[in-house]
Parts: sequence; C-alpha cells; structure tokens
Amino acid sequence: MRDVGSVFLLSAPGPWVVRHDEAMLAAARSAGVRKAVKVSAIGTGERAGARVGDWHLPGEEALRASDLEWAALRPSSFASNALSWAPRILAGEPVPNMSGDGRQGVIDPLDVAEAAVRALTSSEESVRGVLTLTGPELISVPDMVKVLEETVGGRALGTVEVPLEAYREQLLGAGLGSDFAEIAVDGARLVAEGGNARLTEDVEQALGRPPRAFLTWAHDHRAAFTR
Repeated sequence: MRDVGSVFLLSAPGPWVVRHDEAMLAAARSAGVRKAVKVSAIGTGERAGARVGDWHLPGEEALRASDLEWAALRPSSFASNALSWAPRILAGEPVPNMSGDGRQGVIDPLDVAEAAVRALTSSEESVRGVLTLTGPELISVPDMVKVLEETVGGRALGTVEVPLEAYREQLLGAGLGSDFAEIAVDGARLVAEGGNARLTEDVEQALGRPPRAFLTWAHDHRAAFTR
C-alpha cells in the first residue's frame, strides 16, 4: 500500500469477503491511503439473513467508520449473467428461468466499471457514499430472452420454467456447496417475488448520463449468441 492513493475492493462472493475487506482497509489506513471504493451488492444491510449482503455489510460499515473518502457501489443483477445462456441458445434449447416474471434493474457491467473509475479518480460528491447501481428499466428473464431473440435475427428462443427445488439440485450436482446453492435459490425466489424490482438514478448521478439498456448490452455481445 505504500505510496498508493486509492484502493479498489473487489472480492468474489463468499464468506471470505469480510476478512478481505478488513485486511485491505487496515493496510490502507496504516499506509495513509486517502480513498477506498468497494463493490458491494444491491440491498446490503436491508434484509435480515441475506447472506450476500451480510458478507458485504462489515466492509461497508468499516468504510463508514474510517477517515477515508469512500464509496460503496451496490450493483443490481449484471447483464453479463446472460452469457451463461449462450450454450443453450446456440444449441437451440430454451433458456432456463428460475425467477418467473420477476423483474430487476439489470445493469451493464460497463456502467459499474465506469462508476468505479469515476469514484476512484474524482473528488466530486456525486460519487461518494452508497450508490445503488441499476439499469434504466425493470426487466425479467423472459423480457431479456425476447431482446436476445431480436439480437440473433428474430430466431425464437423461449424459456423453460425451473422449479427452485430442481434448481437447488442442479447447483449441488454441479459441485457448488450447499451455502452457495441456498444463496442462489434465495436470490431467485426474491426476484420472483418482486423483491429486487428497484430502479435508481445513481448511475446518472455518477456518470452524468443514463445507464445503458439491456438491448445495448445484447447488441454489443451478440457474437456470443450466434454461430
């Protein structure tokens, strides 16, 4: 950390996030770092027992308690999660849907990255504190698949409903631990019940422009869904 002015905190989700954040922030403070920007998760601290949020909350609280300039970026679901559908789409199979018609403010990761850069390099108050980053529209899995149908030239794709218990078994069968499987299932249930149907203006506040739509992301990544 010596001679470092700003620190970017990004850990793969898991219980280790807490100790990663604590260790990095302790090192930053001892070295005189001026600023820290952390990628957190939408809804952190807002719902009891939400383990992804629980993993991020101690780091956010440590930022608040520090004398650093700081920002906590809480993105909604990433548009890039749709890349996991590419093998099925290329095989002509329907897209699995674990969240029904539940809608989210799906965000292009480019907007998250740009907000992070702005927070790390700017002294503006618009990129300080907690920023909940969402896309410009509430969109469901079936909605996203319809966008991708247009992107791949009008070819019908469709979705297939996957019961949450079957989803849990698929995750366990793929080798994921039970904790991660439960978190994924809980997240799908939350979305299905409308618990992540939230839009904010924080991307526009940070970047001075509206967030990018899922249609834009799909157009940029259409090669992943076509032969």
